[in-house]
Amino acid sequence: MEPIAHKPSINREIFTISRDHVPVNRVSSTFKDPIDNNDHVKSRRDGCLDNIFKGFSKFFFFRDKTSLAAFVGIIFIFSAILSFFFLPEFILSIIHKKIILKNGSEIYPNWKRLPVPLFNRFYFFNVLNPKEIENGAKPRLAEMGPFTYRLFLQKYDIHHFDNGTVSYREKRVWKFMRNMSIADDTTLITTLNTPLTMSLSWLSRGGPLISGALRVLLEATTASFFIKMPVKQLLFEGYSDHLTILAMAARPEVETFYRGRFGYFYPKNNTDDGLYRVSTGENDIRRLNRIESYNNLSHLKFWTSNECNNLRKSTKSETRAPPGNETTELHMFNAEICRVLRLVYQKSHREKSDLLVRRFVLDPNTFKNFKDYPPNACYHVKRKRNSPVTVSFRSSIFERDPLPSGVIDIGPCKFNAPVFLSHPHFLNADPIYRDSVTGMKPDPVNHTFWLDVEPTTGGSVQVAARIQLNIGIDSQSFIRYRYLPQIIFPILWFEYRTQMTDELLDRLKLVQWLPKAIPMYISYLFLSLGCTMCIVCTFIRRNRILSTMKRAAVKLHLVRKK
Repeated sequence: MEPIAHKPSINREIFTISRDHVPVNRVSSTFKDPIDNNDHVKSRRDGCLDNIFKGFSKFFFFRDKTSLAAFVGIIFIFSAILSFFFLPEFILSIIHKKIILKNGSEIYPNWKRLPVPLFNRFYFFNVLNPKEIENGAKPRLAEMGPFTYRLFLQKYDIHHFDNGTVSYREKRVWKFMRNMSIADDTTLITTLNTPLTMSLSWLSRGGPLISGALRVLLEATTASFFIKMPVKQLLFEGYSDHLTILAMAARPEVETFYRGRFGYFYPKNNTDDGLYRVSTGENDIRRLNRIESYNNLSHLKFWTSNECNNLRKSTKSETRAPPGNETTELHMFNAEICRVLRLVYQKSHREKSDLLVRRFVLDPNTFKNFKDYPPNACYHVKRKRNSPVTVSFRSSIFERDPLPSGVIDIGPCKFNAPVFLSHPHFLNADPIYRDSVTGMKPDPVNHTFWLDVEPTTGGSVQVAARIQLNIGIDSQSFIRYRYLPQIIFPILWFEYRTQMTDELLDRLKLVQWLPKAIPMYISYLFLSLGCTMCIVCTFIRRNRILSTMKRAAVKLHLVRKK
């Protein structure tokens, strides 16, 4: 019997072909289905994004995309808060870099050459009764003006230094503006013979030998105490005067300055007022345009204390460090009066152009004597006579020491001439000054010294710098002039007025708007985005919870049925 062959069992699992084990058909991608390929790319991209989200969520412990979105919303809200508080300072720092006194900055061309018209208006006190005054009558005065000049300012000889300072000179040119004046500059004005008055003052305090010789010459002169001269010669052109030459014997330095001619602003036209060195503000914006030295000196030499001679806190009038809300005073140096003027904050207001400015006015204590305001003691000038002879029948205001409040004596920087400054029409001065003459009509609106400053840049927007020039009559030692009133005689008052052009005002309004508007809009944007994302995520989260609870309730119901 033939043995039956045993058939080996077949494991069918070996022959089961899984789809995963199908060999890859290495066919060129050209023959692949484009639709399947795009789906594959999209699937891979979505998978990649999911992996990124999962990794990010795992790192920050987020369970889903909703939690991540809520977190981003919270970041937006915090960004809104930070932008509101810190972005203004950042924008201001950018603006400050634009206003430093450095070549290439936004303000530099305007600093070199004044871009706005600056007008200098003069108002003379015309003497109506000159003959009667010499015989003892009270002076009668009538204001005549304005005689308007346009002032052109151009800085030159500019040198920058590595320590953040710049030196320069500033050329000044006055040009008469007939269309802005009441009359031509050839109009005759009857006024005080100032060269004669100054000569009398110098001689009364000079040495006995020179004073005695010059006294004889003055007594013999036919010069009247009042003269009639055209406006242009009284101001900038000057006029020849033999008394100016005669005064050289008492004050030799007068010849160097006046060169035999006299004018109240002679010879300033077409000249500069000295060498300045100021801070550019690039190292510290708070020192922008601060005067480091004038004519290579950091201090003046006319007053009796270092504090009054100090220039370091002062600037010139065109620009300064941006005055914040805490700034209550400004210091402005004027070389013509050899003094730093202090201006105090008065109010903030909006101009006609709707530009917000801070107004500073001349310190009310400026013209007070040291008894009424002790810090002014360093400006006190004691005018003591060397001559014991007094032949005047009138009391002299110079017998008072100090003089009543209302004027300041700038004689120390004017060859010790009896030159006094005050508010126009003796505004806010002791009544003795107004009562010594007729024709004074002080008006706070038209006679106040003020300055409007833009707080973001520190630029001067409007200026009304008003000062009155007075000459002291001191002729008690001279027989010929014994009847003259010994008073502070008003000569003229003048003002510097300027206002920015519409173009510059628009630019300043934009600069003033940026630090407030940009942080506000960015904060609102971030806050809106953050709140919206948080609210949406809250609703999505709520709906998911409600959906989960609903499904759980359905399952529980089905379980209970079974």
